[in-house]
Amino acid sequence: ASSTSFKLQGEYFWRKERGTAVVLVDEVPEDGPASYRSSQSGWYLQGIYQFMPKWRVGLRHDRLSQGTVRTALEDLQPEEHDPKRTSIMLDWSPSEFQRWRIQVNDDRARLGIKDTQIFLQYQMSLGAHGAHSF
Repeated sequence: ASSTSFKLQGEYFWRKERGTAVVLVDEVPEDGPASYRSSQSGWYLQGIYQFMPKWRVGLRHDRLSQGTVRTALEDLQPEEHDPKRTSIMLDWSPSEFQRWRIQVNDDRARLGIKDTQIFLQYQMSLGAHGAHSF
């Protein structure tokens, strides 16, 4: 693993809610509060490949399903949209105490908007650790 390696990771999420939906108005409807049920799911999958010592490249895709909302209230029905994002990154670790990373995201979390994001990150560690007793 010191010269090349590959890590694959993923998760699946599922949410289910049940309750009462209340409209914030001056008067309570004659038939009382409406029942509310919803379910939603999402997932991500990412892979990171160390192609040579100190260098890694990674790809990640995540997606959220809009799910379902069931209620007697019309105004709680959201527009149909399943947010998603794809990210690619490259990082270089010149030593065990520092890392440079560049990442580009194609983010489609907001309805009808494509958001391309570019991140440049520098990480460093300072202070005592297990290898030295300062």
